[in-house]
Amino acid sequence: METIYLQLYSLGQYGEQHPMKENLKEVAQMGYDGVEFAGNNYGGLSAEELKAELAANHLGCRSVHLGMNDIVPTLPFLKEIGCQYAIVAMHDFSNMEETLDCARQLNEAAKEAAKYGIKVGYHNHNHEFKKIDGKYILDIIAENTSDDVVLELDVYWVHNGGENPVEYIKKWGSKVELIHCKQVGGNGTDVDIPDGIIDMKKVIEAAKYAKYFIVEQEAFDKPIWESMQRNVDYLKSL
Repeated sequence: METIYLQLYSLGQYGEQHPMKENLKEVAQMGYDGVEFAGNNYGGLSAEELKAELAANHLGCRSVHLGMNDIVPTLPFLKEIGCQYAIVAMHDFSNMEETLDCARQLNEAAKEAAKYGIKVGYHNHNHEFKKIDGKYILDIIAENTSDDVVLELDVYWVHNGGENPVEYIKKWGSKVELIHCKQVGGNGTDVDIPDGIIDMKKVIEAAKYAKYFIVEQEAFDKPIWESMQRNVDYLKSL
């Protein structure tokens, strides 16, 4: 793999305690090609300032995690920094009506985003693998959204939800334009990518329509930068 991005949520408290400029510099020095911003958090930088910092560090920004209601107001900012995907990081569902309403909101946001040359996406956790009327919630969302709404599949959570990530990627084919490379350890915890049970080489091979592969890690019980370095080095070796 040649192009690897980092979801900045992976930096945990370290990322929150240090200026965005420092974080971007360190990410670039480790060999990542770009970043995915989390929670509409840009370190207090304006779009112009952030675009300059990304350029100075030779980093791309192709995706951002947002809440559903944050997408449309943020579109001008995203366009200026060169972002291509506005990703809903999480949404709650309890029945079919709420699931279909989520799909409707994604479609409506995608219509507005298309005016800026941006696609809307949905990022899964494991609760989308609960079934309603015999179907996974994530399948219902995918079936009821337009081509301008894509999936950012998090393979850790697909596995945690009881599905084989490789087969699930194949199931949705061209709908899957982004992959969260996140690894599962033998005890079900989030571990460094080289140390887990998901075969990332097979994930990459299956995700033939994916445009971006993004490292995300939530194991904050060890040195952050050591894990981030191991992850990018391993993925680039595949």
